[in-house]
Amino acid sequence: MDAEFLTLIEEYNNDRSTIEKIRIYVLNHIYSISNISEYIKLFLDTATNLNDEVGCALANGMFFWVYHGTNLKLAHEYNHKALELYHKIPDYSKKIGYLSILNNEFIVDNYTGKLYDSYMIMKEAMELTSNKQNINYYFVYSINGIYLLLDLGLCDKANEILNKINEDDIYLSNSDKAIVLSLSAKINWRLNNNKECLNKILELQEFNNKNQAFDDYLIASYLLESYIKLDDIDNSKKYVDILLKEISNEITDSTDLVEAHFALARFYRYINDYENAYKYYSIVFKNYNNLLGSKLSGLNEMLPIFKKYDINKYYKAIEARSDLLMEINKTLNVIANGNKQIYDDFSEFRYKYLFDKMKKLTSFIQDINKTSAFEDIKNIVVKDLKDILEAKFVDLILATADYNYKGIVLEKHSDLMIYNKKELLGELNDCDEVLAFRMNGINLHYNFYVVVGYGVLGNVEKKEMRYMLSLVKEVLAPIFLHMEKYNEAMINYNHDELTKIYNRYGLNYILDEKFKENNNVYLLMMDIDDFKHINDTYGHECGDLVLINTAKALDEFLGDKNVARIGGEEFVGFIGGIADIKDKLEKLLNKIRGMNVSFNDSIIDITISIGVSLMTKKEEFKKAKIEADKKLYLAKNNGKNQYIM
Repeated sequence: MDAEFLTLIEEYNNDRSTIEKIRIYVLNHIYSISNISEYIKLFLDTATNLNDEVGCALANGMFFWVYHGTNLKLAHEYNHKALELYHKIPDYSKKIGYLSILNNEFIVDNYTGKLYDSYMIMKEAMELTSNKQNINYYFVYSINGIYLLLDLGLCDKANEILNKINEDDIYLSNSDKAIVLSLSAKINWRLNNNKECLNKILELQEFNNKNQAFDDYLIASYLLESYIKLDDIDNSKKYVDILLKEISNEITDSTDLVEAHFALARFYRYINDYENAYKYYSIVFKNYNNLLGSKLSGLNEMLPIFKKYDINKYYKAIEARSDLLMEINKTLNVIANGNKQIYDDFSEFRYKYLFDKMKKLTSFIQDINKTSAFEDIKNIVVKDLKDILEAKFVDLILATADYNYKGIVLEKHSDLMIYNKKELLGELNDCDEVLAFRMNGINLHYNFYVVVGYGVLGNVEKKEMRYMLSLVKEVLAPIFLHMEKYNEAMINYNHDELTKIYNRYGLNYILDEKFKENNNVYLLMMDIDDFKHINDTYGHECGDLVLINTAKALDEFLGDKNVARIGGEEFVGFIGGIADIKDKLEKLLNKIRGMNVSFNDSIIDITISIGVSLMTKKEEFKKAKIEADKKLYLAKNNGKNQYIM
């Protein structure tokens, strides 16, 4: 054991006030002495013999520094014991080491996603350090507080604190300066200031080359993520190679490597290598809470990949995201209602207004989680969100990708869509802005959209409204499964299981769509010729192939919103009113005539017969179907492979 440390222990035996020297020694040698835990144990034994309560508490907390990178649970046990010991000491908050041990607890709570507990510790610590008498801890809690604010989605508040830190950079160590640069990059990354983000990371890289404050793999991780964001494939690949080389000798699932694995997952997702993306996201998921300032975005990125490769992991990630959102809401509510603030800026009226809204969102989540019926979900969304968002109207719709909603076309992507006054026609022209976003994450025939309409808004209100909508989109996560399950149920309900086109229950949707575009619609009743003979001669497996191929051809020719299988070999189709309907029908017959199915060395030709009638409104469907059925019967009796109008 090092002679210097033994001398310090001897001094401590004679004078307890020298305990600070031992604390500093252990901090400075925590990574350089392989058996540092033996040093701490000697300190603990000495403190126990001296009956020094502060020494015993501090020694237990020191074990946190030893184990936090490899065994967070064990590290937390030691630290929690240290806090319990401190709390038994009179005037404990002023004792040596208390702020350090409190900070360890803050780190653990943040790493494990306990944002509410993190906030409560931060509030206590900032009150103890706000006069900057404990300048080092003031910066420590400020830095960790930035991570917390980013996890809460308050990027601008995080940036304000960072600016305060930079004002006093004379007090910062090289390690602190490196962390500040990395935080500046993270904030810019979250705000989509991509070029500024890269500049900060390059500045960090240059600083790190001189001072070695960070491991090189961490810098490579940041650069890789930044180049992905800038769509720079060449530099991205370069830093993937560097990063893989840097971490090749490390333990694969080490919690310390979470940033590296996260960057690699993002790269492989970026190049559409979803198998490798899944591999690295799976590693990250074990320790996603270590993604300081990125927990929620990390989970959001993992979900679609997990859905593709591991449905159980997908559901676990959904649950984790829901729990995290509840932590965020709980924390923001405390901030809104507390008489004491971490920083004076939190008492700002506009932010207090937003936090107050979060209370309603928390209630909204709880109500949504209690229901599964689509109509009930819709009623809650429309009623509660209109109140929460103070909107002119809110609507929840089940629609296809190019659905026309009162004059605006909803595009098939999940980003927030904003339509301004000039783009709003008809029923929406009394709104100044309409916002829409898609809620469900799977590409089926239907998508769920939330549409929100607003009147005149000032610049501040617009900023708040968009911020709230981004939170609403995240808060809707607890109903994600409801929506997915309902969406899948709808597909199973109104789509034919064999051919994947609409069935008889999907006809109503087809009719709604057709009469939005046309006043005259031709109804086609279609039947595969000699289908019973095909089944009897070649078997039902061959018959299924004939049905599948015919449905595909009809779907391609008429469009997927214009054809349904309504029984055995019967199909119904629709053609919008056109002058050359006969030419269209001949082309359809020719398309089917050109088809055949190969089955067990036999070639089966396919033809269809068609009966046609005309509709001028949706309500005429039943009458038009009877008429088209009669014409189909005539076409069959007249030799098949033809149409009759």
